[in-house]
Amino acid sequence: MDFKLDGYCGLYCGACSMVLETKASTAEKTCYGCKSDGPAGHCADCAIKNCARDKGYEFCIECPEISTCEKMIHFINDPEYPNGLAVMNNMKRIQAVGVETWLVEQDQRWRCTNCSTSYFWYDQVCPSCGQAVADYKADI
Repeated sequence: MDFKLDGYCGLYCGACSMVLETKASTAEKTCYGCKSDGPAGHCADCAIKNCARDKGYEFCIECPEISTCEKMIHFINDPEYPNGLAVMNNMKRIQAVGVETWLVEQDQRWRCTNCSTSYFWYDQVCPSCGQAVADYKADI
Protein backbone atom coordinates (compact mmCIF):
# COMPACT_ATOMS: atom_id res chain seq x y z
CA MET A 1 0.00 0.00 0.00
CA ASP A 2 1.24 3.49 -0.83
CA PHE A 3 1.56 6.21 1.79
CA LYS A 4 -0.71 9.23 1.27
CA LEU A 5 0.67 11.87 3.59
CA ASP A 6 -1.47 14.92 2.79
CA GLY A 7 -4.41 15.11 5.18
CA TYR A 8 -7.75 16.64 4.19
CA CYS A 9 -7.41 19.04 7.10
CA GLY A 10 -3.91 20.18 6.14
CA LEU A 11 -1.90 18.01 8.51
CA TYR A 12 1.20 16.27 7.23
CA CYS A 13 0.57 12.61 8.04
CA GLY A 14 4.27 11.80 7.66
CA ALA A 15 4.89 13.25 11.13
CA CYS A 16 2.11 11.19 12.75
CA SER A 17 3.27 8.59 15.26
CA MET A 18 1.12 5.86 13.68
CA VAL A 19 2.52 6.50 10.19
CA LEU A 20 6.08 6.67 11.55
CA GLU A 21 5.55 3.35 13.36
CA THR A 22 4.10 1.81 10.19
CA LYS A 23 7.16 2.93 8.21
CA ALA A 24 9.42 1.46 10.90
CA SER A 25 7.41 -1.79 10.95
CA THR A 26 6.79 -1.38 14.70
CA ALA A 27 3.07 -0.54 14.60
CA GLU A 28 0.37 -2.67 16.19
CA LYS A 29 -2.08 -1.06 13.75
CA THR A 30 -0.78 0.14 10.41
CA CYS A 31 -1.66 3.52 8.91
CA TYR A 32 -0.62 4.88 5.53
CA GLY A 33 -2.21 8.31 5.99
CA CYS A 34 -5.78 9.51 6.30
CA LYS A 35 -6.32 9.50 2.51
CA SER A 36 -5.18 5.88 2.22
CA ASP A 37 -7.54 2.93 1.96
CA GLY A 38 -7.06 1.94 5.59
CA PRO A 39 -6.39 4.81 7.96
CA ALA A 40 -6.09 3.82 11.61
CA GLY A 41 -6.55 5.41 15.00
CA HIS A 42 -8.36 8.72 15.14
CA CYS A 43 -8.24 9.06 11.35
CA ALA A 44 -10.33 5.93 10.78
CA ASP A 45 -13.45 7.78 11.96
CA CYS A 46 -12.36 11.40 11.57
CA ALA A 47 -15.36 13.70 11.04
CA ILE A 48 -13.23 16.17 9.06
CA LYS A 49 -12.00 13.44 6.71
CA ASN A 50 -15.49 12.05 6.24
CA CYS A 51 -16.95 15.50 5.54
CA ALA A 52 -14.27 16.36 2.94
CA ARG A 53 -14.71 12.99 1.22
CA ASP A 54 -18.51 13.33 1.20
CA LYS A 55 -18.24 16.79 -0.37
CA GLY A 56 -15.58 15.71 -2.86
CA TYR A 57 -12.80 17.97 -1.57
CA GLU A 58 -9.11 17.11 -1.51
CA PHE A 59 -8.57 19.71 1.24
CA CYS A 60 -10.97 21.47 3.59
CA ILE A 61 -9.80 24.87 2.38
CA GLU A 62 -11.71 24.20 -0.86
CA CYS A 63 -14.98 24.33 1.09
CA PRO A 64 -16.70 27.74 1.17
CA GLU A 65 -17.88 26.97 4.72
CA ILE A 66 -14.40 26.47 6.19
CA SER A 67 -14.39 29.70 8.22
CA THR A 68 -17.55 28.65 10.05
CA CYS A 69 -17.00 24.88 10.08
CA GLU A 70 -17.50 23.58 13.61
CA LYS A 71 -15.33 20.52 12.92
CA MET A 72 -12.35 22.63 11.83
CA ILE A 73 -12.86 25.23 14.56
CA HIS A 74 -12.90 22.46 17.17
CA PHE A 75 -9.80 20.78 15.69
CA ILE A 76 -7.81 24.01 15.46
CA ASN A 77 -8.66 24.86 19.07
CA ASP A 78 -8.49 21.33 20.54
CA PRO A 79 -5.80 21.23 23.27
CA GLU A 80 -5.49 17.46 22.73
CA TYR A 81 -4.14 18.13 19.20
CA PRO A 82 -2.24 21.44 19.40
CA ASN A 83 -0.56 20.72 16.07
CA GLY A 84 -3.98 21.51 14.57
CA LEU A 85 -3.05 25.18 14.85
CA ALA A 86 -0.84 24.76 11.76
CA VAL A 87 -3.46 23.38 9.38
CA MET A 88 -4.70 26.64 7.87
CA ASN A 89 -1.14 27.76 7.07
CA ASN A 90 -0.44 24.32 5.61
CA MET A 91 -3.49 24.43 3.33
CA LYS A 92 -2.64 27.95 2.17
CA ARG A 93 0.87 26.73 1.35
CA ILE A 94 -0.58 23.79 -0.60
CA GLN A 95 -2.69 26.23 -2.62
CA ALA A 96 0.38 28.38 -3.29
CA VAL A 97 2.91 25.70 -4.31
CA GLY A 98 0.85 22.57 -5.02
CA VAL A 99 0.58 19.39 -3.02
CA GLU A 100 3.65 17.65 -4.49
CA THR A 101 5.99 20.54 -3.62
CA TRP A 102 4.38 20.85 -0.18
CA LEU A 103 4.91 17.14 0.48
CA VAL A 104 8.61 17.48 -0.36
CA GLU A 105 8.85 20.53 1.92
CA GLN A 106 7.09 18.70 4.74
CA ASP A 107 9.25 15.61 4.36
CA GLN A 108 12.32 17.82 4.79
CA ARG A 109 10.68 19.84 7.59
CA TRP A 110 9.99 16.74 9.69
CA ARG A 111 13.48 15.21 9.40
CA CYS A 112 16.37 15.70 11.78
CA THR A 113 18.97 17.98 10.22
CA ASN A 114 21.73 15.88 11.79
CA CYS A 115 20.78 12.30 10.85
CA SER A 116 17.76 12.70 8.52
CA THR A 117 15.47 10.57 10.71
CA SER A 118 11.77 11.43 10.43
CA TYR A 119 10.19 12.50 13.70
CA PHE A 120 6.80 13.05 15.37
CA TRP A 121 4.99 16.42 15.56
CA TYR A 122 5.57 16.69 19.30
CA ASP A 123 9.19 15.49 19.46
CA GLN A 124 11.69 18.03 20.74
CA VAL A 125 14.70 15.77 20.28
CA CYS A 126 15.45 13.37 17.45
CA PRO A 127 14.45 9.82 18.42
CA SER A 128 17.54 8.51 16.66
CA CYS A 129 20.49 10.80 17.46
CA GLY A 130 19.14 12.99 20.28
CA GLN A 131 19.70 16.33 18.53
CA ALA A 132 17.17 19.08 19.30
CA VAL A 133 14.46 19.32 16.61
CA ALA A 134 11.68 21.83 15.92
CA ASP A 135 8.31 20.49 17.04
CA TYR A 136 4.89 21.66 15.79
CA LYS A 137 5.23 25.01 17.62
CA ALA A 138 7.63 26.23 14.94
CA ASP A 139 4.75 26.11 12.44
CA ILE A 140 2.14 28.14 14.31
